[in-house]
Amino acid sequence: MTDTMTIHSDSKRRGLAARFGRLFSAFVADKRGGTAVQAIVLLPVIFLAFGLGARLWQTITIRQSLHSGVYEATRYLSMYPPDTTDTYVWNEMAEKLIHAELANNPFVDDTKLIPGGPWTRVQVNLTSGGFACKDNFTVSAQYPVFGARPTEGDSLFVLPSGREIVLREQRTGEVLCD
Repeated sequence: MTDTMTIHSDSKRRGLAARFGRLFSAFVADKRGGTAVQAIVLLPVIFLAFGLGARLWQTITIRQSLHSGVYEATRYLSMYPPDTTDTYVWNEMAEKLIHAELANNPFVDDTKLIPGGPWTRVQVNLTSGGFACKDNFTVSAQYPVFGARPTEGDSLFVLPSGREIVLREQRTGEVLCD
């Protein structure tokens, strides 16, 4: 039984190799050059499409990490609000949670996750002015994607053309009662 299977798989391999060999020989034997010109023209397009697809996938995974981090920070601050209206304390707690989630993503640049740095911004606004039961707040964060740089003296991330390319996420939360 094994001998038959081995013979069958060997013939399959030989058949596949023969097909590729015929395809390659047809490509080489084409003296008009049309096939070669098509290959030369389309190869850069295929590589560009592959590269852009990979970059899009990386951006989508970073966006998902940012979304999860803001969600976790909002949920945590809803359940365990700091006993102060000082937004610095709220921002620091949210920033730790969001940075931890972003740090788990292999496509996130670690140099952009410096707390208080110019790249990743995290902000908590106490919309109701306090932290009592049922008070509302918002957690917002932004992360610059590939190609962005901070401008001098400004908090926006722009390209030399002036266009912003930043991933932003915002979520509203409510302080939960005990």
